This record gives sequence, structure tokens and C-alpha cells, in this order.
Amino acid sequence: MNFLDQLTEDQRTLLVSLPYRAGLFVSQSDNAGGDDSDDAEMQALDNIITGYSQEIFCDIS
Repeated sequence: MNFLDQLTEDQRTLLVSLPYRAGLFVSQSDNAGGDDSDDAEMQALDNIITGYSQEIFCDIS
């Protein structure tokens, strides 16, 4: 049995959202760099979340 199979849907949602939320909070606290930096940070967060979710949820058997 996979670790994720043991979690409720709410627990899975929380677990998957935590890296995004942490990254977003750190990003929001850094005001240097302007709009270009903000766009790059949001793209990096999107890439991380997409990568994690595909790795975790595509391996469920």
C-alpha cells in the first residue's frame, strides 16, 4: 500500500499544497527585484508544484 493511499483526500490536498504555500510566503516577503522577479518566482513555483504532483500522483498503483 502506498503512503498516499493511507491519507484522506483533505490530508493529500494539504500535503501537496504545503511546498507551494511555503514558497509563496517566502516570495511575498521578498520585495526586491520588481515585477520580472515576481513573474520568475511564480513560474518556478509552478514548475516545482507540477513536478512534485506528477511524480507523486503518477506513481500510485
